[in-house]
Amino acid sequence: MAEKPRYSAPALEKGLDIIEYLSERDEGENLTSIASGIGRSNGEIFRMLSVLEQRGFVDRLPGSDHFLLTDKLFRLGLNRPKKKNLMKLAIPAMEKFAKECQNACHLSVRTGNEMVVVTRVESPINVGISVRVGHRLPLAHAPSGRCITAFSRPDEIKAIVADVRKSEGAKKAKEFQSAIEDIQRVGYSLMKDGFSVGITGLSAPVFDLDSQQCIAAMTSPVLHYVHLNNTDLEKIASRLRHHADTVSRLYSNHGLAPE
Repeated sequence: MAEKPRYSAPALEKGLDIIEYLSERDEGENLTSIASGIGRSNGEIFRMLSVLEQRGFVDRLPGSDHFLLTDKLFRLGLNRPKKKNLMKLAIPAMEKFAKECQNACHLSVRTGNEMVVVTRVESPINVGISVRVGHRLPLAHAPSGRCITAFSRPDEIKAIVADVRKSEGAKKAKEFQSAIEDIQRVGYSLMKDGFSVGITGLSAPVFDLDSQQCIAAMTSPVLHYVHLNNTDLEKIASRLRHHADTVSRLYSNHGLAPE
């Protein structure tokens, strides 16, 4: 028998229900749809939705009565001291990588079975590819997600692969498992972009050396230029790993400043 909750806060529960419901909707919902979706009446959630809008957690689509979840919760999460410190330490190393390799760079962390971009550095040249902060993808669908998975604990890897098997089938899970083993062998992730031709994603792990846990991935979307044939992926991956290792040492208080 499920244990009864020790305490009840109905108003808070309604607010959390609204946030969780909208987090799964890309195109927004109106008051009636939200109420129906969480099993409440319009009257029960009207004031709560208004307060969430006033506090910036939800927003209305222009000229519409549909509500969308904003990125305020995401931004609040980034204010946690550990994540803030990680980003502060990573940016100088990412800037050095971008300058050396003429490529953009971003830092991703795991949230559930997804990766999310928490900070980025643009390419110093006029043409390049970058990924917006807040961008999310399933772990199996991004070089950063695969990298983080590959250097997670064995039980976590098993659970993530099982989730892929459940949602995408045995063939995709087998391909994912094979990719994980390749990443573990070479020390970084290399993945052709699934949306565009001519882009390869490279990703290197960032560790908390004290716990030996992979806490993030430093990633560069490498653009292959038509008129050039000198994109040395191994060299770029080597520099990416070097700077990711620098962040690992700094985060774990094993170093003082990026080299």
